[in-house]
Amino acid sequence: MSRLLFILFNIFVETLNKMKASFSILLFLLTLTFFGQVPAQFTAPYFENFDSNFLPGTGTSNAGSAIDSNWFRDNFPFGNNTEFFWGGGTGSSSSQNTGPSADHTTGNGNYVYAESSNFRRDRAKLGTPSIDLDTLSNPQLSFWKHQFGSDVKNFSVQIVVNGFWNGSIYFTNGSRANQWEKITIPLTNYIGQTVSFIFVAGRNTTLPGNGLADCAIDDLEINNPPVCPSPVSQFTESTTGFSVSYDALNSSGQNINYDWDFGDGNSATGINGSYTYGSAGLYNLSLIITDECGQKDTTQKQVTVCDTVISNFNYSKNGTEVTFDASPVTFAASQYSWDFGDGNQGSGKISTHTYNASGVYNVILTITDFCGNTYSISETITSCTAPEALWSYQVVSTTSSGMLVQFFGQKSTGATSYFWDFGDGNTNSSSSIPSHTYATPGLFYNVTLIVTNSCEEKDTLSATLQSLSVGESNIQTFKVYPNPASELLNVESINYEGENLRYSIYDILGALMRSDYLVNDEPVQLEISDLNSGIYFLKIESSKGIRTVKFQKR
Repeated sequence: MSRLLFILFNIFVETLNKMKASFSILLFLLTLTFFGQVPAQFTAPYFENFDSNFLPGTGTSNAGSAIDSNWFRDNFPFGNNTEFFWGGGTGSSSSQNTGPSADHTTGNGNYVYAESSNFRRDRAKLGTPSIDLDTLSNPQLSFWKHQFGSDVKNFSVQIVVNGFWNGSIYFTNGSRANQWEKITIPLTNYIGQTVSFIFVAGRNTTLPGNGLADCAIDDLEINNPPVCPSPVSQFTESTTGFSVSYDALNSSGQNINYDWDFGDGNSATGINGSYTYGSAGLYNLSLIITDECGQKDTTQKQVTVCDTVISNFNYSKNGTEVTFDASPVTFAASQYSWDFGDGNQGSGKISTHTYNASGVYNVILTITDFCGNTYSISETITSCTAPEALWSYQVVSTTSSGMLVQFFGQKSTGATSYFWDFGDGNTNSSSSIPSHTYATPGLFYNVTLIVTNSCEEKDTLSATLQSLSVGESNIQTFKVYPNPASELLNVESINYEGENLRYSIYDILGALMRSDYLVNDEPVQLEISDLNSGIYFLKIESSKGIRTVKFQKR
C-alpha cells in the first residue's frame, strides 16, 4: 500500500512539473504575443522614477506616449486612438478631476499613468522586467500611487514568480484622495527567487462617466527596507489676523512626508505653507510626519486667530432699564466689561442695567480677544423715566361769554413736554397748567394730554370733564396786586370761612416754585423777590375748590 502511494505521488509531481513547464511556455508565448518582446531581467536592488524612457504623449488619449523598452503594456489600438493604456506622463494628466497634477519626486519630473479617456476596455496592465531577489535578505516592493477619479473601479498589483503568475499581492477599490500615497509590500516569501510585477488599473465601463480613472505610479523601488531613526515632529507657527504660517524645517527623520491638520476640518501636505481660517477662535494645529519606514510622530499646538474688525454694540431701553448687547462687536472675544457711566459696572456679552435717574450717560464696553488684545467702544445714551400722563381741572367760572377751565398736568411724571387737546378743536403745547375758555359751557368735552420725556417716549391720558367729576370752585374770586410785581405780591378778598388755604406758585411750564399755607391776615403778602422775571400762576386750594390767577414778576 505504501509503495502504491509513493508511485502515485511521483506521478502527481511529474504531472505538476509538466503543467508548470507548459504554463511557463504559455506565459512566454503570451508575453511575445501581447507585449511583443522577451522579458528583461535585472538584479535587485532595482529603482525606477520614470523620468527616463517613459515619455508623455499628446492629447486627451496621451497618444504617442512611450515606456521603457524593458517594461511591458497591453495597449491595443482602435482606429487612431489607443485605448486605456499606461504611458509616460508629466505635469497634470489630460483630464480634469483625475490623475496627478505633478510627479511625486520633484514636481517637475515624469510618472507613468493609465490614460482612461476612452471606454472600450475596463482595465490596463503595466509589467516590470524580471528582478532577481537573490541579493536581498529582506526584500520589499515600494512605490507611490495616485488613485483619484470618479470612474476608478480598482487598482491591484499582481506578481509573477520564476515565470509563473502567482496572483495579486495588493488590491484596493474606488477613488482615493487626490494625493500621492506610498505603498509598501513585503516580499519575504520570495527571497532568492526571480519576480516581476503587473500593475492593473480598473475603471467603471458600466457608468456613463467621463473617463475619470487615470491611476498613476512613481518612484518604484525593490530593495531591503531602509533603516530609519525615530522621526521627530517639530514646527514653528505665527498668526496674522485669520492667517497662520507654519514651517516644519526643524523636524527630523528619513525621507519625511508632512501632513497638517488645521483643526477646522481642513488639511494640507508639505514642509511649510500658510492657511487662512474662516473665523476667529482657538484651533489645534497638528503636524504628522511619516518616514520611509512608516514610522510616525505627531506634534500639536493651539493657535489663536483674532478678528480685528470691531463694530459698535446694540442696546434697547425700557424706561430706565437698558439692555446692552455686544454680539455684533466681534466674532470671538474672551472677556466683556461694561462701564455704564453712572459708577456701576457689568460683564458678559449681554448685560442689563437699571439707572436710578434719567440722564445722559457715556457707556464704555471693553473687550479682550483671544490674542490678549484689548479694545474699547463708547456710546452716549439717554436714560429716561417712563412718562406718565396725569391731569385734573377746575372750572373757574361760567358766564354768558363761556366757561373758563383751569387744567393741571404738573403731576405727570417723566415729562419734558406737554400737548393738550381741549376737545373743542383747540390745543396747547406751551404749559403743563394751561387755562382754556369753552364757548359753550358743559362737561361733555373729551380732553387729551400727551406727555413726552427726553427719550421721545410718550404717554397719553384722555377723559371727559364729566368723568373726572370736578365742579366749580366755591372759593370767591380774589385779587392780587401789584401786577406786575417785583418784591411782594398782595392777595385779598379771600373767603376763608374758617379753613386754612394752601397756595402754590408755578412757572409758565408748570414747575412748582413754592408751596405753603396762607396766613389768616388781610391782605396776605407773598415774598416773590427770589423769582426770576416772567409769567407765574398763583393757585389757592381748599376742600371746596381751586382758584388760579396769573401774575407777572418784573
